[in-house]
Amino acid sequence: MFQLLHYYHSRNPEEASAVGVAVLDDLLSLLHFGLKDKGAVNVILVQATRSSIETYLDTLTSVFIHSSEKEPNRPSIKRLDDSGIPFVSEDVFQRELDVISKRRMQLLGAVNSDNHDWPKAKD
Repeated sequence: MFQLLHYYHSRNPEEASAVGVAVLDDLLSLLHFGLKDKGAVNVILVQATRSSIETYLDTLTSVFIHSSEKEPNRPSIKRLDDSGIPFVSEDVFQRELDVISKRRMQLLGAVNSDNHDWPKAKD
């Protein structure tokens, strides 16, 4: 099934599956690594979705795409300071993201192989 998802292509990055998966993974990383109160979200759902993305990446990198040689721009917790939601510090969050740098390079490889750029944060 993941191979079929990879074959879907859109010229519009906002409709491209690889870009959508990258945005979803960044959101899940914010929830998984950034929230102080893990009980604020459905942890099982977050973990299951992260696991599905990992399977998607493993399938693609074994057949279709190559990981990027560099990691894409990382999300930042600082932008969410005024949200009223308790997040860990920016330093702690960035250290946690070190653990998934390979995964993020695979995601960037998928986005680039679909002829798109890594999505930029919107203000």
